[in-house]
Amino acid sequence: MIFRNILVLVCFVFLCFSLKGQDVVVFHDSIEMKPSFFKLELPPSKSAHKIANAFITTSIMFRLSQYDTDSVTYEVLAVMRCDNSWINPDLKDYHEALNHEKIHFMIAELFARRFRKYIFDNIDCHFMGSYNVLFKKLMEFRKEMNMYQLKFDAACNSGRLKYEEKKFKVEVVRELNELKKYSLPTVKLQTCENIKR
Repeated sequence: MIFRNILVLVCFVFLCFSLKGQDVVVFHDSIEMKPSFFKLELPPSKSAHKIANAFITTSIMFRLSQYDTDSVTYEVLAVMRCDNSWINPDLKDYHEALNHEKIHFMIAELFARRFRKYIFDNIDCHFMGSYNVLFKKLMEFRKEMNMYQLKFDAACNSGRLKYEEKKFKVEVVRELNELKKYSLPTVKLQTCENIKR
């Protein structure tokens, strides 16, 4: 049992530091997308530029930010991986492409909020054994997020169908507002001993 807990803790620490050192932008409600966020350079000859004007790589970052005798604090962030995101350098006007990519970023934040809600609703004060559960759940949330991102692009033809894109954005904003309570990136849980006091 002790070995299992140590192994789980080592895996969790590895996950926490897997994004460290990468160039990321963290989502916040008032974020303005900028071409400078997109750092992956693709040669103009690449066919990707013919399909889309930009591509954003998003993820949900999860780490233990504080652990003490009274509580544990997790951090759940929607991030954009700048080094894996690109924008067509030949674009004259970045506005439409950036708006489309921002919706993708908003979708990442939506799933980060859903994950924070999951932690609040499902993880009890015996959280030491919960790393395994949280890691598995994080993988499920990431998979669901990726499917939702594909659904969004299919619905609006990667931003070409403006009416569908706007409809999708309205739905994402509505869901984000419903989960406003979970917009803070930190999730603090009390230890069992602290709850009994």
